[in-house]
Formats: sequence, C-alpha cells, structure tokens
Amino acid sequence: MRAVSNPEPGGEGSAEARLAGRRAVIVEDHRLFADFMAACLKEWGVEVLLHTASGIEGLKAVRERQPDL
Repeated sequence: MRAVSNPEPGGEGSAEARLAGRRAVIVEDHRLFADFMAACLKEWGVEVLLHTASGIEGLKAVRERQPDL
C-alpha cells in the first residue's frame, strides 16, 4: 500500500497553491459561517467577489462576475 503524503502548507500540492489567484462568490445565509469561509478563502489567496445570503442574488453575481468558485 502506498503512503499518502500530506502537502506542506503553501507547497505545490497545498490548498493555497491550488486556489491562489481564483475568484469566488459566497452564497450563504448563515453570516458566521460565510465570514469563516471568506476568511479561509482569502488566506488561501482567493479573491472573494461577493457574499450574499440570497440564491437569486448569488446566481446574478455568478452570471455577471463569472467567478472560478
């Protein structure tokens, strides 16, 4: 059985490396969770374009801004 390696933080296979430079729209009605997601994404180099609690607003933002995530 092959061992699974855990990538170093910020290394080539890390979340930071895979997500850096991407753009996201957060659609979440629970403010605390949305703030947590935004903080994590920003720490990983993702630009958070918008946070909205409304699905309709979220769809509109995705159409207009065309985020990666």
